[in-house]
Amino acid sequence: MKKFILLGVVGVLVVGGFFAYPYISLYLASSKSALTVEEGSTKDIFIKTGADLEWVVNYLDGLGILEDKAKFQEFAEKKSYKGKNIVPGKYVLKGGMNYNDLINHLRAGNGRVEVQVTFNGCRTIEDMAGKVSKNIEADSAALVHYILSDSVMNKYGFDEKTIRALFIPNTYQMLWDTDEKEFVQRMAKEWKNYWNAGRTAKAKKLNLTQSQVATLASIVREEQSLHEDEWPTIAGVYINRLNRGMLLQADPTVKYCLGDFSIKRIYLKDLEVDCEYNTYKNPGLPPGPLNIPSPKGMDAVLDFKQTDYIYFCAKADDSGRHAFAVTLAQHNQNAAKYHAYINKIGVR
Repeated sequence: MKKFILLGVVGVLVVGGFFAYPYISLYLASSKSALTVEEGSTKDIFIKTGADLEWVVNYLDGLGILEDKAKFQEFAEKKSYKGKNIVPGKYVLKGGMNYNDLINHLRAGNGRVEVQVTFNGCRTIEDMAGKVSKNIEADSAALVHYILSDSVMNKYGFDEKTIRALFIPNTYQMLWDTDEKEFVQRMAKEWKNYWNAGRTAKAKKLNLTQSQVATLASIVREEQSLHEDEWPTIAGVYINRLNRGMLLQADPTVKYCLGDFSIKRIYLKDLEVDCEYNTYKNPGLPPGPLNIPSPKGMDAVLDFKQTDYIYFCAKADDSGRHAFAVTLAQHNQNAAKYHAYINKIGVR
């Protein structure tokens, strides 16, 4: 009886070995098949959404990191690297990895790494989308189309004039395969985090909505792009004017209407441009931000410097700073000095 049992066990092992041999030999072969990534170095790869095995194999082979394309594909098929196991994203391959290491690294997205997404200094949604799309899978056109869709703007409580207020410039960690929907969801979360109870209370005290805070911050930034330390003072001037029912008379709003922020000199005829953003003709704040203001810029509005200033103009030098005034007479003197200066250096 023992002999029959022993023979049965041996038979099972022989048959099992017969069927397992191809897999074992393939595994051993794959373990010996090293990638061309040099020891001590790394290689970034990006697996796109919807990729199939054929695409992955051709992509990796095109990067020159496979010693044997056919052998890698065969091994990948044996390990069921297909369908849901092909997870999009950025992966970092290390020197010394073999085919088995590579498949284990890619399967189910265990080896995915995040990327840094930075945007700042953007004036339009298109500007922002162009910067963001350089670091995530979603392209700029898809981002712009999605962000400016009625359904998205309605969902988050914005319109085409105020939507720029939703985005808080910063550096964020995201997965490379982030799409346009996921990006906006993340930005909405960051917007909510920014607008905590303390900042919301400050805006309410100023009698400004969150979008209006962003709008005023955008004007302040356009007024002063060199010296951020002036932001709270400039914000205070505009808040003083709002509280007194005065026109803001902000030159950046005229430049916005003219579609040219590079203008060095505003003429009287420019002030007459018929545009709802022109604060020389329309009371209060314009209907939306002129750019995508930074959180520091919005904080400068919420924590504005309390002064009696209601006027300011550029100083009559090349410092890029401003001369502030309480009275119109003081302001006129400052303005005369500035105009004499720009006439002298030939600004047109």
